[in-house]
Amino acid sequence: MISSPESIRAWPVDGTSRGVPALAAPITIESVAKQEWNLLQGDLALPVLVLRDERFRHNLRSMRRLVEALGLSLAPHGKTPMAPQLFEEYVREGGAWGVSVATVPQAAVAAAGGMRHVLIANQVIGRANVEKLAALRAAFPHRGFPSFVDSVDALRQLVRFGRHRLVGEDRFDILIEVGAAGARTGARSPDQVDAIVTAARDHAETVRVVGVGCYEGAISHPDPQENLAAVDAYLDFAVEAFNRVAGAGLLDGLAEAILTGGGSVWFDRVARAFAEARLDHPARRILRCGSYPFMDHRQYRRKLAAIDARGGLPGMPAGSTSALEAFLPSLELWAAVQSVCDPGRAIVAMGRRDLPYDQGLPIPLRQYREGDLLHTLPEDEAANPFRIEKADDQHAYLSFPEGSDIRVGDLFAFGISHPCTAFDKWPIVFRVDPAFNVTGAVKTFF
Repeated sequence: MISSPESIRAWPVDGTSRGVPALAAPITIESVAKQEWNLLQGDLALPVLVLRDERFRHNLRSMRRLVEALGLSLAPHGKTPMAPQLFEEYVREGGAWGVSVATVPQAAVAAAGGMRHVLIANQVIGRANVEKLAALRAAFPHRGFPSFVDSVDALRQLVRFGRHRLVGEDRFDILIEVGAAGARTGARSPDQVDAIVTAARDHAETVRVVGVGCYEGAISHPDPQENLAAVDAYLDFAVEAFNRVAGAGLLDGLAEAILTGGGSVWFDRVARAFAEARLDHPARRILRCGSYPFMDHRQYRRKLAAIDARGGLPGMPAGSTSALEAFLPSLELWAAVQSVCDPGRAIVAMGRRDLPYDQGLPIPLRQYREGDLLHTLPEDEAANPFRIEKADDQHAYLSFPEGSDIRVGDLFAFGISHPCTAFDKWPIVFRVDPAFNVTGAVKTFF
């Protein structure tokens, strides 16, 4: 059970924990850093997911420079790692205002882990979830957990199931979510926004509107230029909706409202639109992109290249504006070759229980033997002659060119695609320095 940041650092690990070698006695998450383990020397039980610290911190600094240059704030989506230890670093080193989550249980983890500002970027629906949100507000009365509402019916869920669970004069803070046709959630028109405004005014004893939220990542058109135009038009709608809410007087009395958007694909467009928006009420303009501390070697590598094709990162201080240089993939999956029985194919001891596969299989990056680097492979997948062809529950099928020197026991470092579905398979993620010394461990909570 999480009760504080200290309780996470004191979390016990032992030889039954994935990746941890056999130990005479349990240790804590915090004391992993003192064990002097090294990945190349075989100290960890493979496979393991590792976080390359220098790249992780590089990414935090890059995003901090971006938002500070544009006068924006950050609430990274915590659902990516679900690791309060990293949330602390988002704030301390990355300058984040808080974190975003997708569910009430995730909000509870973030709050117990020490986050003061937790934004629920989703609808809270159903009696148990609404009651849990009311209980969370009572348990952390000075934290604030604004959640999305995209319809009158969604608002009425909060009223129906939460009105009698709120303590004293407490109310649910809500962000009116706007959406785009054919995308995901969100009110589609000014009339729908106005209907939510009216309902919020009618139920002012239960809900308080604190701003507007959006998510542009679900907009999808085959033509790239059409897609870009649709994203920009949607962001204009979000700003218009914010000013409609302000004009209706629902933000009166708030020293600072919220305007929030920004997944990990179009955050450059959101940053530009929010920085330039003329708002009719003072607001904190928040980006929620959650993958920037980690990125990856396929899905987000392509998205960063697309940002560069659009002109790079907006508003950055002097220096590189290249997204591919500003944000580096910081997660790697390590595994060993366990069998080479067929020509041109090795079986690697990792499988679907260990690796993300929803956005493509891992990409071989480097080969090691007896602690030494044997082979560095192109990070560009198209130029890489090694490939994971498929994966079973515990095995991956690695194809390689004829004549390649592959032996049982060789280690491979793999780049992943989609950090969200990498983290959720690993209760513990090991942190490593450039020499692959283990510098710590991160506990995830999925």
